[in-house]
Amino acid sequence: MKEPRILLAPVMGSPQNKTSMRSLTLAFLLLAFTRPASTQQQTWHIDETPLPTPLESLPPQRQAELLRALEPRIEHHLDDGDPTDLDPTELTTTKKNLFILTIQRAGTTLTFVSGWTYLMCGAVGNCMTWVLDQDNKILLEDSGKAITVLNSVHHGRPDILFSVHDSASDTDLEKWRFNGALYILSWCGTNTMGYSGHYTKNPYTSRHPCESQTPASPPPPPPLQSTYP
Repeated sequence: MKEPRILLAPVMGSPQNKTSMRSLTLAFLLLAFTRPASTQQQTWHIDETPLPTPLESLPPQRQAELLRALEPRIEHHLDDGDPTDLDPTELTTTKKNLFILTIQRAGTTLTFVSGWTYLMCGAVGNCMTWVLDQDNKILLEDSGKAITVLNSVHHGRPDILFSVHDSASDTDLEKWRFNGALYILSWCGTNTMGYSGHYTKNPYTSRHPCESQTPASPPPPPPLQSTYP
């Protein structure tokens, strides 16, 4: 067994010291940037740019699987619960503007699907988003301008934070936690950039009761005739 090496600190100001300090700094930077992605929070600003992969670019079978799961929810969103009010043109436009992101986190697979069109996004950039598991079951349905996958994990799946544009100074925060079957709201708050009309340099966060503690993905309405058997 080798004896542990003892590193002697070089004399301050010497060329050896400067070289060592530069090497040490580089080592720390490399360590910071090569940490496993699973230990880092990730945020996607879907109000500025869509998720990275257009659904239309996927193999036809994968497209069909996702659309079979999402179509009833998309239709319900478009017709406001009244199937007779569904516009087939809007449904087609929405399907052509779905973007996805699949991640591996905490040993599980999650697929995020966002509608990046005026039909699925509000005027301030909050876009409808669904989170599906590896079996294409919808675990979460929400809208927001940014999505953050958090480091905290419950029942084997990471917590998810939706940032929702509320006003010029306020961003609502909705933290979702997996309960073993679906994601449910576990914490709600607001990030405020101003007070009494005066903007602050740093936002402050206030907590408030969540509007609903019901599961994120209610049973879908009876689906209309689907083009994906």
